Amino acid sequence: MANQQQESLKLETENFLARFDEVIRKDIIYGEKNSVEVDWQQAQSTIWEFFEEHREQCFSLLWETLCSRLHVLTPFEYEEIVKRHPQIRIRNYHETLSMGDLDTSLFGKFTAINCIVTRSTAVLPLLEKAVFTHDRCGKNQTVKQDTAKLKYPVDCEDRATCRQSCRGKWELNLNASEFVNTQILTFQENPEDAKENTNPIRIDIKLPVHLVGLAKAGDRVIIYGVIQPEQQDEKSRVLSFTLDLNNIEVLGENFQFPNISSEDEVKIRKLVSEPEFQGKVVGSIAPSIFGYEDIKLGLALLLFGGVPKTLPDGLKIRGDLNVLLVGDPGTAKSSMLQYVCNLSPRGVFATGRGSSGVGLTAAVVRDKASERFMLEAGTVVLASGGVACVDELEKMNKDDQGNLHEALAQQVVTINKAGIRAVLPAKCAFLAAANPKGGRYDPYRTPRENIDFSPTLLSRFDLIWVIRDEPEQVRDLQVADHMLKAQTRREEVKPPIDVGLFRKYVALAKQIEPKLSEEAQDKIREFYFGLRNQSGGVDAPMSITPRKLESLVRFTEASARMNLRDVATQEDALVAVELLQKSMTQIGFDPVTGKIDIDAVEGRIPKSKKERKEALLNLIERLCDNDLGGVTTVSTILFEAKKTLLMEQKEAENLLDLLHENREILKPREGLYRKVEGT
Repeated sequence: MANQQQESLKLETENFLARFDEVIRKDIIYGEKNSVEVDWQQAQSTIWEFFEEHREQCFSLLWETLCSRLHVLTPFEYEEIVKRHPQIRIRNYHETLSMGDLDTSLFGKFTAINCIVTRSTAVLPLLEKAVFTHDRCGKNQTVKQDTAKLKYPVDCEDRATCRQSCRGKWELNLNASEFVNTQILTFQENPEDAKENTNPIRIDIKLPVHLVGLAKAGDRVIIYGVIQPEQQDEKSRVLSFTLDLNNIEVLGENFQFPNISSEDEVKIRKLVSEPEFQGKVVGSIAPSIFGYEDIKLGLALLLFGGVPKTLPDGLKIRGDLNVLLVGDPGTAKSSMLQYVCNLSPRGVFATGRGSSGVGLTAAVVRDKASERFMLEAGTVVLASGGVACVDELEKMNKDDQGNLHEALAQQVVTINKAGIRAVLPAKCAFLAAANPKGGRYDPYRTPRENIDFSPTLLSRFDLIWVIRDEPEQVRDLQVADHMLKAQTRREEVKPPIDVGLFRKYVALAKQIEPKLSEEAQDKIREFYFGLRNQSGGVDAPMSITPRKLESLVRFTEASARMNLRDVATQEDALVAVELLQKSMTQIGFDPVTGKIDIDAVEGRIPKSKKERKEALLNLIERLCDNDLGGVTTVSTILFEAKKTLLMEQKEAENLLDLLHENREILKPREGLYRKVEGT
């Protein structure tokens, strides 16, 4: 009976692997891989039971069966292929765990763990068979290396002639030894799985040869293997977890968390069908914070995002939205960022104060234990597929801010340092908050002058909101009432949509790829052409650029996703137009011309301000030329600017500061200015 069961199990295993003959041909016979990946869900129940009870024997049976299939598929090359010892990689095994689920009860069990790769080395040589030479007799001895530390021979094999073997030394003969490729990866608990106020769990694993190159830093993966204890210090009783890895399954870019049941989908579609559901969505964004309806709508659309596209010529257009909140301290910017991070199925929070540019993008770091360089993923890479929320962005220095340009525009991070070259995905929405220089936002200054960001960085944000803390009796009373209500009657500020359901709502909506209807295109075209037409002649200020046209499309698609629509309607386009117009008017309206100036929106100097600056510079040069010492006083400049240019004192002082910062005028001492020679 036992023999019959064994023969039956062999037959079932043969039939199971026969389903993957095409994969075996593609990967092992004709390809360069030395392994084949099999879907364990297709295995029969008897194989499952045998694997659970006798895992090592099952792997031996799978190996024998794979050799049998190779002999059938390629009899002439069979022996050469078998010498490479091809492996079977299992995927889709049971339910996946998170790093936080690891405990000693899992020791010795085959497990699937959902995690993210945060660090990776380049390909490294690993000793597989070490050849040692005895310094007494000169004989060589081969030792198979199957432990973390180098194993030496116990004794000389030629004891008859080498009587002093115990006194001799073994020298490693690298030229005669055999090596295989390996790689060290750091697997970390997913940000959304990590418990609050705890460090995410990390495991460093040295990969077997058949898994080298399968994953890189920033990849979301499921790792399969046997949980084992690992001793870091021989004298310590405290050990750490490791895995004897069998497979690494890299999850696709569209893989979304969390899982959505049919009941969840019914609830979400019922919610969307309600007449005032948009108000519920907005009300579910930081409900403990009063007001900011337009900003919260923009943040909701950021969560849903637009549709990424690849054009026929290979050009890629991002679908994720980038939003910047600039405002006075105490206006709840940080709270909104943290709430959005919590709502996103994949959210990563960081601060400009605590992160360098490489901390937000990627870095090449030296591992303390191995002294080797490793590629480490930063915030925007870890948040790929979700939202990266960065507070106090202005605390980063200019060099660090420059590292974000590629990540925000092309959604990739390129690293070329210490012999490591890699291109990491950074396909995430980017939400940032910044405080203005001097503590409060100055409406007489441009966004660039208020927060000192480069125009190239500001232009990569689809939406910029300015939040000012100005006294207003009615609103101040409403804010006070709402804050007291949140403190004393917390159930009254409960979000209309439960946080868990909202995450599933976002994940479900992001599976939709809406197309723009003709009506939506007409609305976008009308708004874009209308603003361009307002610009007037060649020398007139520009009101909008094609980059903002792309932003309109993204917001329109995001609105359609929020409504779970396959086609973006005119209503969706109207939502996008109104949001963008309010934002551009808030930061880019030029009171001199009465129009929106795109230069102000994207951090450059508005055209009218350039003209006023040039007029003031010419005035200063004339005053200096008329003075015997070649200088002029601040009071004289302010008086003449008021008299001849009709320029108010505040405006003139701001322009003087700008001219001095740009080194267009010199300041020999306090209260005096001199023109730059040659101007």
